[in-house]
Amino acid sequence: MHSRVPAAVLLALTLTACGESETQEPQPSQETGVLPTEALAEAPVPFQLTAEQASGKVVYETMCWSCHGFAGRGDGPAVRAGAVAPPRDFTAGALSRASVRQLQADFQAEVGALDPGHPHMANVLSIVDIEAFSAALAYLPALTYPPELPGSAIAGRRNYLLRCQSCHGAAGQGDGPGAEVLDLAPANFVQDTLLAARNFQAAFDKIQSGGGGVHGSAMPAWGVMFEDGDVWDLVAYISTFQPGILSAPPLDGR
Repeated sequence: MHSRVPAAVLLALTLTACGESETQEPQPSQETGVLPTEALAEAPVPFQLTAEQASGKVVYETMCWSCHGFAGRGDGPAVRAGAVAPPRDFTAGALSRASVRQLQADFQAEVGALDPGHPHMANVLSIVDIEAFSAALAYLPALTYPPELPGSAIAGRRNYLLRCQSCHGAAGQGDGPGAEVLDLAPANFVQDTLLAARNFQAAFDKIQSGGGGVHGSAMPAWGVMFEDGDVWDLVAYISTFQPGILSAPPLDGR
């Protein structure tokens, strides 16, 4: 019989996984000891996680992301490699609006009849106790926030840091260091009229198509480089720059 993984060991696994996964953060320069762009550390998180959500994030990024993906869409590296069948998309339909209690009840009901197409799940259950999974389930509403969009603001922040902040700025005000060399100022998401009108589809189209032929800016057509889900993640994240645009974050974890 397999033994359960102690919390300390789980944390060690997480630190190792984070160091080797696709979510690895930029490393400081050996010459200067600072990040290539110091502002990369300044973009705000969409909202602060509760203690339970933070614990669940550790479990999710250790044991779940390889199948369920960084944003919970069921497109993790194991799925893309063809090693396992795609699991359910947490950002779609009723799942994106389910409470933690609903998710926990559904999970408990499924434990006794695991899909043979997901042998990895049975292996995970053999080494991680049910309390750890309860914490991971508490993190899902935070990961898939906002429920009104098919994207994750938490996941969108990652791509924003790497691809958008240099022009649009840490707080989304169009004042990043790259803005100084552009003929047209980058959009100020704090005052963006599409977001204010909750015209999220138009914001998606604008990011996907880029500036050329649309508004004459130098913004690349991110749809060429990103999957649709990645673009929706960005829409979800930049929408957090305007208070009141999105529904309230799931801060109570329920």
